[in-house]
Amino acid sequence: MDQLLRQEKSETWRVWVTFCSRQQPELDEKIVAWSKQLGLARLPISVFEDDRGPPAYRLPREEGFVVVVFAAERKIVASRVYAAKEFRSEVIKPLTQEVRQFLESRRAAKPGSK
Repeated sequence: MDQLLRQEKSETWRVWVTFCSRQQPELDEKIVAWSKQLGLARLPISVFEDDRGPPAYRLPREEGFVVVVFAAERKIVASRVYAAKEFRSEVIKPLTQEVRQFLESRRAAKPGSK
């Protein structure tokens, strides 16, 4: 996903990942190290300090989530929620394709785009 975002220079739409956990202080350090190890440059990753997630996300009442958010013009247009145990390589490929389609659709809708 970071590679896709590196190609996209828009300031009006975004994609980010939020981990939801009560262990936010411990995870912050691990996630920073992980993002540096992966060389992430454009994909924001954060930890929300409650395993129920931000109220606006309206997550199910289970614990441990990874949330991928798609936003345009400062408005959330879509999100994908994965139980932490489900967030494996099998979901990464279709998720990456969905991010690619999201960015391409936004680029096509932009005035003056090709």
